[in-house]
Amino acid sequence: MNEPDITCLLSHKCTDSNHQLADGLINAFSKFGIKLLKDPLHTGDHIETRIRTFEFDALLFLS
Repeated sequence: MNEPDITCLLSHKCTDSNHQLADGLINAFSKFGIKLLKDPLHTGDHIETRIRTFEFDALLFLS
């Protein structure tokens, strides 16, 4: 499998509909060479510090 052209950190407000949308977006975006990292952040994480531990080119936040 080829490396993605773009890696995007996908974060979202935790709702069932956002979880379903995120799953669909992962599949859809992959067809265009975009890898979505699905919300690797956890409750209680210090966001400004934790976000620096991931390599990504873009950020997508669903509220």
